Amino acid sequence: MVVFAVVSVFCFAYALAVLKLPLIIAFCERHGLYDESDCHRKEHVYGISRLGGLSFFSSFTLTLLCSIDMVSSEIWALTCASTLIFIVGLRDDLVGGLCPMRKFTLQFAVSAILVLWGGYGLEFGTRMTIYLFITLLVINAFNLIDGLNGLAGTIGLLVNCLFGLLFLREGYTSWSLISFAFAGAVCGFLKYNYHGQIFMGDSGAMLIGIISAGSALKLISINSPVSEDPIIWSTSAFGLCLSVMVVPIFDTFRLFVIRILHGRSPFIGDRNHIHHRLKFLGMDDKKIVWVLVCFSIWMILIGLFLSAGGSLFVMTATFVTCMLINTLITYRIGKRLDKGYRLKDVLMKDTFRCK
Repeated sequence: MVVFAVVSVFCFAYALAVLKLPLIIAFCERHGLYDESDCHRKEHVYGISRLGGLSFFSSFTLTLLCSIDMVSSEIWALTCASTLIFIVGLRDDLVGGLCPMRKFTLQFAVSAILVLWGGYGLEFGTRMTIYLFITLLVINAFNLIDGLNGLAGTIGLLVNCLFGLLFLREGYTSWSLISFAFAGAVCGFLKYNYHGQIFMGDSGAMLIGIISAGSALKLISINSPVSEDPIIWSTSAFGLCLSVMVVPIFDTFRLFVIRILHGRSPFIGDRNHIHHRLKFLGMDDKKIVWVLVCFSIWMILIGLFLSAGGSLFVMTATFVTCMLINTLITYRIGKRLDKGYRLKDVLMKDTFRCK
């Protein structure tokens, strides 16, 4: 019965998204609502709509209302937070001009609604601060990784399918339905996004972030008694959630650290994302997407295999693996630009800018 419900919500959300997207694309063409290309950060050479997030927001919300009893404060908090973050992103997609600090302030406010109203049994303290940090990090991570057709969407699909399975294992059917309903809506969007017919925009990317963050917090709270404040990594849940979302999280962490070390604002965009770096090494868009998705699956398997050792062990293994691969990528890029580039230059030149 539970399996039937899961499959039903996934298929229903998928069907809604697939049916709505041609209408959204036609509407945007009629009214000229396009994401214009620029020479600095964007690859496309013609106008493409950025309102793809509207398809999976509306499909997910309708599926949620039709399939889940909305009595839990946690579910209401997630619904409210997802609606608000979608509105923030939609405003930026339609009008633009939202400065990075103002956007970050609005993201913080939405994160606070999710954490404070989410029924996690938190008091003001270290654990609440960590939950807020996680939410902000995941929102921005998915927003920043959205640079190639299918990349953020496929990772978001993978993340929410795995969260849905973990909720099923824990016996939280409502949360499992939320995860699979959202996965179905995103899957419907990808049918058009893979072919470059529409982008998800900030509204879609941040929506994936807030839903994924809310699910991660729920999994962490299930496996972390409140009395153990702030030791939320005493079980494997924290580390496993990190390994599930490692590609966008590590890329965002790396970018922010590098930008700060180089004396630049962490909120100003550049072409130093992982997909830009892999493209410089000669990969095409589709190959980059599937390489990063396969890497995500590999890190998930590592997280599951090492989960018996606790979250600190999983987090350490995840971080070391990502650092080693990042070092290799940086070295290959440096070697392509300068034949005299050495391994130590990864740290001295590219990280700390030492001469």
